[in-house]
Amino acid sequence: MKKLFLILVSLLLVVGTSEVWAQMSNQDQQNVTIEIRPINFLKVSGNPQTLVIDSVDPDTLEPLPATDSSTTYMVVTNQTNKKIVGSINSDLPSGVELKINLQAPSGATSLGHVSLKTGAEDLVRGISKQLSGLRQIQYTAEATADVGPQTIQRTVMLVLVDGQ
Repeated sequence: MKKLFLILVSLLLVVGTSEVWAQMSNQDQQNVTIEIRPINFLKVSGNPQTLVIDSVDPDTLEPLPATDSSTTYMVVTNQTNKKIVGSINSDLPSGVELKINLQAPSGATSLGHVSLKTGAEDLVRGISKQLSGLRQIQYTAEATADVGPQTIQRTVMLVLVDGQ
């Protein structure tokens, strides 16, 4: 009887564990979540050269503007309808104007030569899903004849924001 009992228990163990092994598999699965968040990046390539106003137009006798196109910017966004706005950190003296012109990335529109002020001014509109590569920045400084010799420095802020 003892032998029969041991045989039955052994048989139950083999049958019971084979069911567990039968339920096991060589594959399984997991759920993976990917979240892509807004990406908005604007980078400029250093500072422009000093804008030197030192000559006059012989016909008007007004000082000739000074320009610089030595700097660039790039913009990256995975969103639509963005724009770049620009401003300066403090007002310029009377008779002095600083303009900026940003070359637009593909599909966007540059507003051309825009006079910079302390409030944000639209520079480029319609930027959508963009990896722009390098785009040119052109600065132009103008002064009237009554502005005396001086050196003026301003910080220009360029910001990528939602468009309207």
